[in-house]
Amino acid sequence: MRIILTLLMAFIAFPAMAAEDTTMSKNQLKIIESKYICMVNDSVFDKEQISVPVGDKTYYGCCSMCEERLKNDEAIRSAIDPVSGNSVDKAEAVIAVDSSNNVYYFESEETMKNYVSNDTQEQKIKQMPMDHSSHGKMDHSGHDMSEDSAAVMGKGVVHSIDAENNKLNLTHEPIPALKWPKMTMDLAVAEGVDLSTLKPEQDIHFHVELGEDKVYRITKIMTPEAGHGDHQH
Repeated sequence: MRIILTLLMAFIAFPAMAAEDTTMSKNQLKIIESKYICMVNDSVFDKEQISVPVGDKTYYGCCSMCEERLKNDEAIRSAIDPVSGNSVDKAEAVIAVDSSNNVYYFESEETMKNYVSNDTQEQKIKQMPMDHSSHGKMDHSGHDMSEDSAAVMGKGVVHSIDAENNKLNLTHEPIPALKWPKMTMDLAVAEGVDLSTLKPEQDIHFHVELGEDKVYRITKIMTPEAGHGDHQH
């Protein structure tokens, strides 16, 4: 009887162990061939996308509109490596997706491995204690955040500059590391970051970090049209 109970307990425990292993694997990134990525929407597909030759490089888009944007918009053809912060040509990048199909561009497999080995930025930075889904415009300059701090990369379009109060109003693309959806918001800017050359409706890449006062601030700004020139403190 004791042997039967032991076997039964082992049988019950096995599926739970397997489920735990599956959950662990979801935190990893999977390298994807560029031809399965729409490089305008940064989305992954299960079929090959439209190839868009530009010079000696090939990009991919999901529709004719994306094809035109890739041909005519140099900024859309680049991304920021979320580990190094360097600009990466999407045609030359190591492209990976996570379990939620968020797309990441890395300058090398080494930086991708560093991202994963760091338990991913999603685990390092806790989700903000609020739901963005029903808000079209938010002010993140004074919300209570987690105690962790790490630079996270983002990109967006500036709408207005409040240099006196060190704030930018912008629409940023989704930031998977912070679990922020695409949205329009006021975001605080760290002292020392030069805002004098920014103008409304300008595309930017930026670093955002959590300060000791638990406020997220932009700590570095890069302008694609200026060759990713830096504006930082």
